[in-house]
Amino acid sequence: MPSSGLPSQTATATGKAVATPPAPTAERAPARSNLTLDRNDKSTLLRGQGFSDLMRRQTNHRLYLTAHRGMGPTSVFGRTFPEDLPPENSIASIRQAMLQGADAVEVDIFKSGDGRLVVTHDDEIWRNAYDTDRTGQDLPAGETTDSYRIGQKTLAELQRIPIGPNGETMPTLDDVLELAQNVNETLKEAGRRGVILNIELKDKEAIGTLLNFLDSQKAAGRQDCLDNLIFCSFKHEALKTLRAEAKDRGISNLNIVPGIKTAQWFGDAQVDKENGFALRKEDAEYDKQEVEKLRKLVEDYDFQGYDGIIWDFRQDVLDLVSSSAGVPYGAAGLPRQGGTTPGEMVLHASTSDFRQYATDNAFSDVLLKLTEAVETFFKCDNIDDARKTILDSAIRSKGLQAQLLCRPTKDGGVEYRIYNYGHSDDRYYSALTHGAPKPVPFSKLKCIT
Repeated sequence: MPSSGLPSQTATATGKAVATPPAPTAERAPARSNLTLDRNDKSTLLRGQGFSDLMRRQTNHRLYLTAHRGMGPTSVFGRTFPEDLPPENSIASIRQAMLQGADAVEVDIFKSGDGRLVVTHDDEIWRNAYDTDRTGQDLPAGETTDSYRIGQKTLAELQRIPIGPNGETMPTLDDVLELAQNVNETLKEAGRRGVILNIELKDKEAIGTLLNFLDSQKAAGRQDCLDNLIFCSFKHEALKTLRAEAKDRGISNLNIVPGIKTAQWFGDAQVDKENGFALRKEDAEYDKQEVEKLRKLVEDYDFQGYDGIIWDFRQDVLDLVSSSAGVPYGAAGLPRQGGTTPGEMVLHASTSDFRQYATDNAFSDVLLKLTEAVETFFKCDNIDDARKTILDSAIRSKGLQAQLLCRPTKDGGVEYRIYNYGHSDDRYYSALTHGAPKPVPFSKLKCIT
């Protein structure tokens, strides 16, 4: 009987049933139809872009929305996740985010054992495989924590492992780029800039393969593809290597942004590692020596700006960006695609596992303050939700709330009056003094099962 391509169940030493990859079959790559757009898709895409334009008009044309792993992380929920969420880093998730009007999409890459660039958040397969123990204690038969990793499996083996309830599997970077290219062709026809792909480099071993791909794009005259790419990583040595080896190959205009952890802004002593790396004190200040190291890193290696968690941003970060404003970060920059100009720094702000935008919009006050001074890419988990909340905060901050009253006059006529309301929340004006409070992670809310 032929294999279905779905995992079978096998018992482990603990007596629990876990998912086991099926016997070898043809790899289950994303259906080609998922990488193209029909008429309805194109209409949805342009409508979503129009909504983002509306948001930008309220934010000095300096705010861009980056879809975090597509429609946000799902591995944070445990073995499974809510049915209405597509699996993170899947074609379904990336496609949905693009159609919502994302300006950019962030994905993570590793290199497979046979040299293919695979889009997934973790090298440890058990962290992303669907309905699998996230601790690595119950692995498929014959696997160990050393063998059950992206770098130890071929692409064919990886694409037999479901990452979602509908049999979704890990896409390749080629798949994601094909989808992005089809989306950008539609946007170009409409006279719009293309969607940017923000690639987080998780695996230093992937650099050579990645540069080979960039070489092929350059040789084919695909400068538009290179302009629509941003590379980021918390592994700064990997970014330094990427910059150096790219220059050796004659690729000098890569847009690279280092990821900054909380301790790299504030110093280790001010971070509570036992409490999700939160700050020990709300009024913690940046560590001047650490910040100087970051400034030197960005300027010495021709990086584009700073990528950090939004709860960590303070007024000091704007001073840091301003001090580097005259330092060019590449030969081309993002003059059209990202809206920035050569020599101008940008910020990338993320929230990770936080989606309750409607009930906690302090993050948007911080974004609005940032965009008064610098162009900012916001990595969010749902483009629609984030955009609505940012628009609401933008309207409040500008005092545009109004009420139309209609009442009869003494002579029997009708009188109309419009009352305008100013911003009454001091939180907006002090948003960068202590930053935005960190809410409860979405996956930890009691309403989520």
